[in-house]
Amino acid sequence: MTALESYIRQIETGKVTVGFWVSEWYLKTIKPIVDGKSAEYYFDPDASENYYRFVESFCVFTKNKNFIGNTIKYLDWQKAFFDCFFGIKKKSDDLRRFKEPVLIVATRNGKTEMTYPLPLFMIATTPGVDGACAATKLAQARILHDKCVQGIKMSDALNSYFFDHKDYPPIRILTKESTGMNSKFIPLAKDQSKDKSGWDGQEFYFAIIDELHAATYDMYGTLKERMTNYDDSFLLCMGTAGKLRGALFDDRRSYYKKIILGLIDNPTIMPVI
Repeated sequence: MTALESYIRQIETGKVTVGFWVSEWYLKTIKPIVDGKSAEYYFDPDASENYYRFVESFCVFTKNKNFIGNTIKYLDWQKAFFDCFFGIKKKSDDLRRFKEPVLIVATRNGKTEMTYPLPLFMIATTPGVDGACAATKLAQARILHDKCVQGIKMSDALNSYFFDHKDYPPIRILTKESTGMNSKFIPLAKDQSKDKSGWDGQEFYFAIIDELHAATYDMYGTLKERMTNYDDSFLLCMGTAGKLRGALFDDRRSYYKKIILGLIDNPTIMPVI
């Protein structure tokens, strides 16, 4: 039984306590797919295994005195998230269904620590792609990027795969030439580029918005436009629970809830809130 299947069962039986939106999403949208009752989508239980092997072989906790330096072991709810992202696929072409996974949790739930292996895995296993951690300010964009750098420095295996960084903080994470991957992960912000747009014509295979509440409509829309050249590209949106009235965060959260309730049909979005 996969973590996703186990988590769904725990929600059904009340073994775990979850919020309304989490329960609705997994029981109403995901469970029918896992149970093989969807005409358009299916669950591939092995799709996330390479990612878990990467995390559990190479990635360590970078903070918390009780865990620092220990191999990352995901909790059930975290594995359910990645099982859902990697494993829910379209029957028409076997590609991942979700192009916009969303994770909104209360503060201090370790979302950055949980997700820093993902961009490293993507550039380590996908040749010739660019990924970005995006924000309106470079300092904000660096948070997840620097967490990745810290994880690389604490792992001999990752150090052997990615370029060493003489300067701190580095401006990009590159795969070594010997790997033949030619992929990179960069922090991206409107205040860093020459034209002050933050994008400079770049195309991305994946992008991550670490704090959705700090994002702007322009940044969100531009990132989506810059990812159209890849069939399985994705934009991971993360944030902490809260309100920013009249801004992108509130609008997107309202949109995500309507998807969960079945009021809006957008099969590319995976809202876990």
